Amino acid sequence: MTQTARTILVIDDDLMMGELMAAIIDSADYQTLTAANGHEGLELAQSALPSAVFCDFSMPGMNGEDVVRSLRANSRTAHIPLILMSGHASSDLRNLGVNAFLQKPFCPDEVLPLLNSVLEMLPARDVATAATSARATFSVAHA
Repeated sequence: MTQTARTILVIDDDLMMGELMAAIIDSADYQTLTAANGHEGLELAQSALPSAVFCDFSMPGMNGEDVVRSLRANSRTAHIPLILMSGHASSDLRNLGVNAFLQKPFCPDEVLPLLNSVLEMLPARDVATAATSARATFSVAHA
C-alpha cells in the first residue's frame, strides 16, 4: 500500500455487493474493509476510523439510517464522510446527514468518481489527521 492509500469501509448485508464494491475501490489504491451488517460496520468504523464509509440503507437489524445516526453521534466518527447506498430514491434518505447518495443499481464506473469527489471535499490536512489518528488509535487498541 502506498502513502496515498486510504481505508474505505463498505457496509452491506449482500455479500456479492460488498465484494463488488471492495474490488472497485481496491483497484484505485484504496484499502477496503467490509462489514456484513450494521453492528459489525459500526464497530469497524469506530476502531479503524476509515477515510470514508459506503453504507447500504436496507439491512436487517441495524439499518443504514441507524448506522449513520450512530456514526454522526460519536465524536470520533462524526467527521467521516458517509455515502449511503439504496435502491430507494427518496429525498428523506438524502437528508440523513450523509455526504453523498449512490442509487442502486449503479454502474461500477460511478463508484470511484463519487468516492473521490467526497474525499476531495475534505481539506488535505483533515484527511491526513484522520488517517494518523486512525493508525494511532488502531495501534493502541490492538497492541
